Amino acid sequence: LNMKRLNPFERALIYRLLGYVSYFMQDFQAAIENFSNAVGEEILAPRDEGELRFSIAQLYAALAQWRDVVASIDTWALYVPERSPLSYYLTAIAYYQLGEFDNAIINVEKAVDIAPDPKEGWLQLLAALYVKNQDYRSAAPVLEELVMRFRKKEYWSQLSLIYGALDDRSEE
Repeated sequence: LNMKRLNPFERALIYRLLGYVSYFMQDFQAAIENFSNAVGEEILAPRDEGELRFSIAQLYAALAQWRDVVASIDTWALYVPERSPLSYYLTAIAYYQLGEFDNAIINVEKAVDIAPDPKEGWLQLLAALYVKNQDYRSAAPVLEELVMRFRKKEYWSQLSLIYGALDDRSEE
């Protein structure tokens, strides 16, 4: 296959296909390169380009390249009408891994706020970040939601400790 003889649309489709093959072979760096080449052709439908750009961000996360995750999501956000809760959560994870806890809180709060049914892990991260910042007043309602929705003993214990830290024994 001579890529030089193909038109931009055909090249974009081939790069996308090669990206998927690389992904399934768990060669994430090659998948990133191929997906980047596909969007670099600037010919794909906006929806397809957006999906590839978000896949690139997820692949960077799989490689623990956290700055690249944030940059990729920022670029992806330029191509979509509105960000998804998952994109905010992925950004929060990246910032958490970078030790930028305030940025992590902003993003996971947004993910939880706009998600119709926030995932357990999202609420766990939010509660952990609040506790790390010793913001027990904010952590309490998150842990209360975890207790009500998932009913795990660990959440009851954590909530009890938060109430104790708040010296709010009437809630125990």
